[in-house]
Amino acid sequence: MIGLLTEISGFARTGDYADAALKLNQCIVRLQSHVRNNAANGQLKKYSTKINYSLETMFLMLKNNDWIALADIIDFEFVPLWKEAFPEELGPL
Repeated sequence: MIGLLTEISGFARTGDYADAALKLNQCIVRLQSHVRNNAANGQLKKYSTKINYSLETMFLMLKNNDWIALADIIDFEFVPLWKEAFPEELGPL
């Protein structure tokens, strides 16, 4: 997930909006699956409000066609939040 988010951010920052949108669509499917799979274990409950707020802000940036702001939210808000909420995805440190 982190790699995909990083790709989206990179494409958005370089003006490759078609690839950013394509990767974002892939990311949304994976996010939905991840949320569905983790909804019952309680881990998601602790972070659900923050994750929802971050996603809503990203969608607002898309609506405004502000790709740089979208990349900033991904890099500086969503990725750190995702790493905190799901550290097992980072693998062994």
